[in-house]
This record gives sequence, C-alpha cells and structure tokens, in this order.
Amino acid sequence: MTVFIKFIFLLSIIFLACACVSYKPGKPQDLLDGSQTGDIYFVSTNDYDFNRGEPPTPIIVEGNLKVPIDHNGGAIILSHGSGGLGSYSNPWEFFFLSYGFATFTLDHFGPRNVDSTVHGQVRVTQQQMASDIIHAGNLLASDPRIKAGKIFHIGWSKGASAGLAAAAESSANESQKNNPLIAGYIAFYPYCGYTGDVSTHAKVLLLHGSEDNWTPLAPCERLVSEMQAIGSNVTLKVFEGAHHGFDNWNSDTIGHSNGITIRDTSDKCTIVFSRQSHSISADGKYSVGDYQSRVAFLKACGVRGVNYGGSPRYRKEVEQAVIDFVEE
Repeated sequence: MTVFIKFIFLLSIIFLACACVSYKPGKPQDLLDGSQTGDIYFVSTNDYDFNRGEPPTPIIVEGNLKVPIDHNGGAIILSHGSGGLGSYSNPWEFFFLSYGFATFTLDHFGPRNVDSTVHGQVRVTQQQMASDIIHAGNLLASDPRIKAGKIFHIGWSKGASAGLAAAAESSANESQKNNPLIAGYIAFYPYCGYTGDVSTHAKVLLLHGSEDNWTPLAPCERLVSEMQAIGSNVTLKVFEGAHHGFDNWNSDTIGHSNGITIRDTSDKCTIVFSRQSHSISADGKYSVGDYQSRVAFLKACGVRGVNYGGSPRYRKEVEQAVIDFVEE
C-alpha cells in the first residue's frame, strides 16, 4: 500500500468516525441562580407534535446565554431557521446585547443530530422547536437577574413559525392569561399556513417581505386577521419588495435555493389546529402529527425553488420596530 493510499484510507476512517459522532449534552439545569453564562443545557421534549396526554419524550437541548454588563433585566430567546445556527441570529444577538438585554440563543438541531432542514423540513418540527422555546422561557424565569414580563422570543423562518406555535400552545395555560411567561414574540418571515384554534396571551409582531416566495405573505395575512378577530394582540408589518431573509443587512443580492416550500393556500394544504381533538391536520386527511404523515403532506403540497436576499434599506425601520416592541 503506497503512502498516498494509506493517507486517503486514514482520512476515510477519520471522516466516518466524525460522521458517526452523536451529540453529547452536558448536565441539564433546572434553575438558574444568577451566575451562569455560556452554554447551558436544559430538558425539553422531543415529541413530533405537542403531546396530548401521553408521557413526554425528554431531550436535553442547549442555549448560549450572554448577559451584558449594563443588563436591563430583560432577556431575548433566539431561534434559528432551517439552515441552523448562523449569520441571521448573530447580528441580532449583538443588537440586543447593545441595548442591555441578555440573549439566550438556542440550538434546536444539534441535540437532534440534524444540521439543516432546508431540504428536509420533516427532520425537525416547529412543535419540537416550540417545546424548546417554552422550556427555555421557564428556565430564564428562574434566573434572579431576569425581570418578570421582560422575556421575549425572536425567530427567523422555521424558528419564527416555532415561536408562533409556542405562543399558541402557551395560551392554553390560563394561569398565564394576564402575565404570559414569554411576554412577546417577534417572527421574521414565518410559515403561516395554519388556521383553527390559534390564539395567544402574549403580543406578537410579524415582519414579512411582500416578495417572499419561501414563506409567502398571503397565509400570514389570513392568520393575523383570524387571530386579531378573536382578540389576540398580533401586528403584521410588510416591507415592499423585500424577500425571504431581508434582514441580511450586508447584501441586497437575490439568491436562489432548491429549498422546499408550500404555496398552495387551499384547505388541502392548510394545517388546522384543534384544541378539542388535540391534533393538527390538513383537510382532515393528513394528521401531520407523525413523520410519515408529514412526508405525505409535503409530497402533496410542497414545491421546490425559492428566492432569498437582504434589503439593507429597511434596516433602521426594522431595528426601530423591534426595539420598540421589546421596550414598550
């Protein structure tokens, strides 16, 4: 065996070994005593849909907690999109820290041994991510540095959809009706193909681009209208000409991806929440509560080919809207 072949063989062994390494969490925290920062692990649930009556499946997930020196007592939970941890949340983390907010940036994918769902959205569901958000809120509420009513969530795309799901799920807790644990949710260009029993005790701000063809605007307009009609405090701000990922302030170049999306707004492809039956379904045909059902749903309703790109011209307006939301 030549030296070159031995080298290639060794690289192959190393690659395979790395590819098989599973996520290894640290010791989970039940409470925060006011001293912790950095990577913090906590117990969430890993059920594909919100669990209704069955014993939950636990999973240890993590978030990175930063607390600025001039902390104002507030905290922001950040949830990434389908691409996983990366560039979209990082600038906003710095933004909130500069205003005195602590930041708790969640990794929803790593603990589930997933790096991206851009081409496979069923690998991790919004409900799994929403469970992480709710549990993160509970953990932050135990921290003596964090003031009641000053915990917020911000998410992008899939993380924004998870925020909406968390807001709706938390509204089932009547004890939080006047004082929701997470006071507000900021949702950047979420997927909004939902209807039914969707309400929230917390305030919600949706930020969307008129030209978004990855998570289209029309379903969000319908969802917001339905939620407002039943008394939820939900606001939608639309930015004309903006695409998916418009808060990339460093570029106005429009890119293209083969990512999957749902643009069909018919009943067949609209997910219905039902608190009475404790289920989510589409047109009564797809339960969407398990892996195979979601695969079938995406095959029936999903299409590939999406655009994305930043709109730096909206930076000041968007940043002002966000800081007004968390400081009012």
